[in-house]
Amino acid sequence: QRGPVATVLVKSGTLRKGDPYVIGTTYGRVRAMFDDLGQEVATADPARPVEIIGITAVPRAGELFQVYASEREARVLAEKRQAEQKDQLLASKRAMTLSSLSKALNTGDKKTLNILLKGDVQGSLEAISASIAKIKHEKVSINIIHSGTGNINESDVMLAKASEAVILAFTVGADSSAEILAKNEEVEIRHYNIIYKLLEDLELALNGLLGPEYEEIELGRAEIRKIYKFSKAGTIAGAFVFAGSIRKNADKVLVLRNKKQIAETTFASLRHEKDDVKEAALNYECGFTLNKFTDFQEGDIVVAYERREKARA
Repeated sequence: QRGPVATVLVKSGTLRKGDPYVIGTTYGRVRAMFDDLGQEVATADPARPVEIIGITAVPRAGELFQVYASEREARVLAEKRQAEQKDQLLASKRAMTLSSLSKALNTGDKKTLNILLKGDVQGSLEAISASIAKIKHEKVSINIIHSGTGNINESDVMLAKASEAVILAFTVGADSSAEILAKNEEVEIRHYNIIYKLLEDLELALNGLLGPEYEEIELGRAEIRKIYKFSKAGTIAGAFVFAGSIRKNADKVLVLRNKKQIAETTFASLRHEKDDVKEAALNYECGFTLNKFTDFQEGDIVVAYERREKARA
């Protein structure tokens, strides 16, 4: 078994059997060399082509074959090149974000911004699409690749990934499986409840002025199982935490009914039995009130989110 082989032309110095080498992102030692007649040779001088054995991977034609004093030096260089190649690959696969678009425009590059738009009703989508169509920019063309009603699903994420698109969601959520997929595939999802805020973010991105980018991390979910009404305390929801944990200081709380978002708010209070608590853990019961929302129904799901600043792409 000779394994991968490569034909090299010595340009300078003398190549010897046993020399440590680097080709592209691979390294090793020259196990054997053969001349153009198929005879094994121990050395190769300048302008002499030889076929070498001991290559750990098939190199690309034209890559530079370099000899080093030690195998350790060769390994360090090869590993550095592998890391750089991995970073370049990840960068090429990274989906477009509004933040990265804003940054790219400051370098003078011309871009196309692909958008996948999801909304609560068709009327909202039509209004948003019409407003986006009015946005003009000399360096960016905006293309709505798909629009539809309902929550963001895995198919939406995969389409956005393939199209290098940003997903803009207007008053709709995302299936938990879609959120996980979007995170793994580095697809940006931005949620909005006000049309002008969505349009404002697009304008800022197009002008290279978009501020820090944030991501919403789901903390936990609880199911409302009992509703208590008091004259002084108001309406309190009794719930069971079935995923993650619920924190009183959550930046955002969504109320879902039949998988549809009916409210976005924050916690006004959070209790476990008779005690005020900062957090209700997994598989614990809790009671809470929400700011400006009291229309609870048994079976409603509350989802708590934390808002974190993302590193710039």
